Amino acid sequence: MKLGTDVSGLSTTAATAAAQGLSIVVPVYNEAAGLASLHQRLSDQAKALKDRYRLACEVVYVDDGSTDATLAIGRGLAAGTLDVQVVSLSRNFGKEAALMAGLDHARRGAVLFMDGDGQHPPDLVEQLVGHWIDGGYDVVYTAKAHRDNEPLLRRVAVHGFYALINWGARQKIPEDAGDFRLLSPRAAAALRQLPERNRFFKGLASWIGFRQIRVDYEPAARARWQACRRRCRRRHR
Repeated sequence: MKLGTDVSGLSTTAATAAAQGLSIVVPVYNEAAGLASLHQRLSDQAKALKDRYRLACEVVYVDDGSTDATLAIGRGLAAGTLDVQVVSLSRNFGKEAALMAGLDHARRGAVLFMDGDGQHPPDLVEQLVGHWIDGGYDVVYTAKAHRDNEPLLRRVAVHGFYALINWGARQKIPEDAGDFRLLSPRAAAALRQLPERNRFFKGLASWIGFRQIRVDYEPAARARWQACRRRCRRRHR
């Protein structure tokens, strides 16, 4: 699809959502400890979406050069209520590149992006899809409800980052917005048209416009750190 292509015909109604489907893009890097559990939770969400909207789903795991067993585990995941793609990058290119690789490989209409470390709650997926199908929103983005559990220096740095990047910008990037977001078929198509090679995903996903809505969430602990804590507790018993 070329830059400037009309994407208005890709707008979604409840009646057409099932035909267009949903791709869930998950970049993963050394997430062997929690990947199977995450996949099960996504499978449960896919079943709920199929029951509620008759929505066909797939998940695209993008292995960003992991040095543990992430790739092997990903290739062994069962495709049941959702189809499974596993994309393996030749080295660690970073999260931005992994997100765009997932977008390039997504075969469904709408695209939902989320981290593979367990911080983005899969239980929120159905709510994000509901804003798209029932609410008519093209971009459903999430943001941390608060940063009370983070060090003061980090909170100040994050606030300063958004203040700097939004200074003088016509299209502001919402503060605390993350990569956990859903793009409707036409929003995903618009993002694919952009010619940038080194992309800042949060910025571009805001810049494309369309109807957008914010959903706050409480971030969970990273799966790998939970696994490390469990091992440490066993050693000290």
